[in-house]
Amino acid sequence: MPGKHVRIDERQNEYFSPRPEIVAIPSRHHSSTSSGSSSHHGSSHHSSLRPVGIHRLLSAASPALIQVDLRQSAHHYIPTISSTFLARPATEPPLPRLTLVSSHLPWRVHVDASNGRAVTVQDVLAALSHTLRAPVTEAEFHTLLGHSDRRRAAAAYTERYRRAGTPEEKRAGLRRVDFLMSRYHFAGLEAVRGHGDVWALCVR
Repeated sequence: MPGKHVRIDERQNEYFSPRPEIVAIPSRHHSSTSSGSSSHHGSSHHSSLRPVGIHRLLSAASPALIQVDLRQSAHHYIPTISSTFLARPATEPPLPRLTLVSSHLPWRVHVDASNGRAVTVQDVLAALSHTLRAPVTEAEFHTLLGHSDRRRAAAAYTERYRRAGTPEEKRAGLRRVDFLMSRYHFAGLEAVRGHGDVWALCVR
């Protein structure tokens, strides 16, 4: 159900060009695209040509303008954001593909432009939801996590399906978002040094 729409002061620059951070990028061995395949190429190093800024709604440097619980499907929070801002390019200059990485996850999130030209704010949110709600295989669960983290991920799964209150959510089993454990709130994106089209996912 639609909620209060996000408003941005039009007098402010809509895009941040934050100082790039040094972020460990997950190995390709454990990477995954938003659709579950691994056919995408890596960064094309746009930052070496021109600094890339990120839209305020998605920036970790901006005060939280959107409330996103990554455990939920995107259809829960996308309707609360103005369609005007959802359609804006996620970056300046616009890019046709972005890659999101996290030190908490063994997978990458690949975001392709739905219009074929520029990744939008909505594309980013939709790709995050699609990737993080993908099921975790038994092999991934046992090989990508240590014993204590397996217990914490299992506890996150239990809390998530109980909160959802639907048998379907329980039957779906462990999802990738459960690897975030207690850090499931979207806290924006940070630039990764040397990769204009790679951004670090911040969670809290």
